[in-house]
Amino acid sequence: MATTTKSVRLEPEETQALAELAGQLGCSEAALLRRWALEGIRETRIDLAILEFTKGRASVEQAVQAAGLERHLFEAELIRRGVFGPGALEESSGEWLRNLGRVAAKLGAPALREAVTEVLARTEARDEAASARAE
Repeated sequence: MATTTKSVRLEPEETQALAELAGQLGCSEAALLRRWALEGIRETRIDLAILEFTKGRASVEQAVQAAGLERHLFEAELIRRGVFGPGALEESSGEWLRNLGRVAAKLGAPALREAVTEVLARTEARDEAASARAE
């Protein structure tokens, strides 16, 4: 695959920091800049996908595709970034918790999976009690 050269202008302090980091990592400055550019592209794609999803302009499937991630990794990223706070998913908290449990299982996080199961049981019990009172 053909590559393209891009140039950037850095302040003297930034140039020094780049040289020091490249030396510490044992790589060239160009390799380090390339790595950072690719990481930035990846993170920006994820940022934009999450923004479109949270604004309701993209479905989960569309956001997953735009982010370039597998669904469970996209869900884990939503959780890591704290996109869903308490109440944000109030109407579908049970479904959200079940999804979180699936993500925990896929990530191999048994402690999280157990915590989710416990919270889900309490949530369902609370919802059943509220429903019984309403009748």
